[in-house]
Amino acid sequence: MVLALVTFPHFIIMLLAIIFFTGSITMVIMHKPKNWFLLHKFLASVGVLTAIIGVISLGGLVLEILHGILGLIITTIFIIVIFVGLFAIKKKEKKVRSAHILISRITYIISLFLVILGIITLLFF
Repeated sequence: MVLALVTFPHFIIMLLAIIFFTGSITMVIMHKPKNWFLLHKFLASVGVLTAIIGVISLGGLVLEILHGILGLIITTIFIIVIFVGLFAIKKKEKKVRSAHILISRITYIISLFLVILGIITLLFF
């Protein structure tokens, strides 16, 4: 069972996306190293691209299961959040920046639960 999990490309790719998002959020929380903001943008962008590749790796959308539906929604929200963040940088609007931060955090937490849901779905259904 566990072997099926670690040899499933979608799992590996999405786990990498979560690692990139975790690094991105860590940069924001710690404000270190000196170029933390550049690293935040880079890691978040790579995380989104990795998540998109993870969805593509399935060969098609799997919308018959809750994990597939929520995964597509969360991946889409992550893409939108990237653009909201870029808009917040350009316009320097505090409300837009606050929305970017709040939505990012909520989406990240939900994505962690999605990993668990995906594991349960793969192993037991």
